Amino acid sequence: MQHSSIQIATVKNKLYFKNLNAFRFIAATLVILSHIELFKRRVGLQNVWDTPFFFEAGSAGVDFFFVLSGFLITTLLLKEQKETSTINIGKFYLRRIFRIWPLYYLVLMLCYFVLPYISAFYITGYSEGIYENFWSKFTYSAFFMPNAALAFFRDIPYAGPLWSIGVEEQFYLFWPILVAFFPKKIRMVVVFILICIAIKVGLVGMRSNFRMDPVIFDKIKDFFVATRMECMGIGGLGALLYFTKHKIAGLLKSNLALFVSLALFPFVLIYAKKLFELHHIIMGILFLIIILNAATNDRTPIKLENRVFFVLGNISYGIYLWHSLCIGFILNLLRSNDMLLEQWGLFNVLLYVGVFSISILVSWLSYKYIEAPFLKMKSKFSIITSGTEAAAIKVRP
Repeated sequence: MQHSSIQIATVKNKLYFKNLNAFRFIAATLVILSHIELFKRRVGLQNVWDTPFFFEAGSAGVDFFFVLSGFLITTLLLKEQKETSTINIGKFYLRRIFRIWPLYYLVLMLCYFVLPYISAFYITGYSEGIYENFWSKFTYSAFFMPNAALAFFRDIPYAGPLWSIGVEEQFYLFWPILVAFFPKKIRMVVVFILICIAIKVGLVGMRSNFRMDPVIFDKIKDFFVATRMECMGIGGLGALLYFTKHKIAGLLKSNLALFVSLALFPFVLIYAKKLFELHHIIMGILFLIIILNAATNDRTPIKLENRVFFVLGNISYGIYLWHSLCIGFILNLLRSNDMLLEQWGLFNVLLYVGVFSISILVSWLSYKYIEAPFLKMKSKFSIITSGTEAAAIKVRP
């Protein structure tokens, strides 16, 4: 029996962590599963898993992306500073632009100016939302503030996933500056996380002790909660602890810590709504433990390095941005057949298989023909080679 594995290049100016590509796809999968059921609820169809655990899974997937982004970006910045004695912030921004902007703006333009005129994507009670406060929402989204657009206005049909990309871009705007110029980096990151937590706790106190319009309050709360920058800060803290070989990193990446975090994860999901959105902080810590163990512990029980996960991880950015469009298209296609609507089991099998298959296909094409050319330009500004570029992929028995 043949098995595929990936051999990792580990030279001075290259950086690649094992298992993390697989984690990217798994996190995207959690988001897709949750969104399929949310779309079904939107059109009045029975849910397969109508439980808090399942509907919080998508949010957990986004939390994972945030922690992972904070961990990887901070590690890259620290390695660059160690190897070159500085951080080239201009090149950092250019790398982010070439990686994030092309697909982000493509999906943005499709959602605002194309999909509203294609009947195959029209969902009653949902698609009309694009016309409410159209230019305000578009302006916010165009300047990477889709989280504000979603908090202050109605849903943006099919463009919902853009909000987390906007949050990451906001984080990237100031994070390399903090890492470059604060000498006591661990203290800086801890203070950053505490400030984020204090803002959310303060919002709870404001509602309890001051009279405030609940509608306005909820919009303010949704905006600050949706940023979840503390999750990226937690990832950054993990990178600092790992990079400096801090003893706490040794504890966090242990197999015992991994098993505890995996055991706690379902309980945090089930009781998430009772924690006033502060569960994202707990989730961030649990995910950091999982990431550190899988990526840096040689004895980790997590063994996900293979060619399939490697490819799926590479296209996970596309999967995350394209999947909502794929859900709407497949859902409408299946709903148009009355016989399928009466076959609940078959309908759901076709829906799930169709959404995942089309999402992966579209994302692969997107990666090959849209993202890859810009990634080549991005590599010209890379000081530390990371991700796909850093892995020497070989199939071996």
